[in-house]
Amino acid sequence: MSGRESAQSSRRSHRSTLSLQKTEVRINVYDLLPPGKMASVLWTMGTALLHSGVVINGREYAYGGHDRPGLSGVYWTKPGQVPPVPPFEARSFTDSLCSGARD
Repeated sequence: MSGRESAQSSRRSHRSTLSLQKTEVRINVYDLLPPGKMASVLWTMGTALLHSGVVINGREYAYGGHDRPGLSGVYWTKPGQVPPVPPFEARSFTDSLCSGARD
């Protein structure tokens, strides 16, 4: 096998390996209310005041206010890190749901 054929074979092998890799997509959910009567009543009624973020490749993306005054929009943080969501300040990490995997 010539050097050129070897390089082409190597590229084909690399491409087929890349196509088999999947990226997990998760949704993290945070409760914005402190534990107490109001939070309990809302959960009992099947509702709550929640914040969520989408985790892709080790970054959690979310939308909304954050700890930089005057800024809002899409931002990223470390996954599972309770985000500051003015005026409430998220109280706790609630759950992480696997949304699937993407090529």
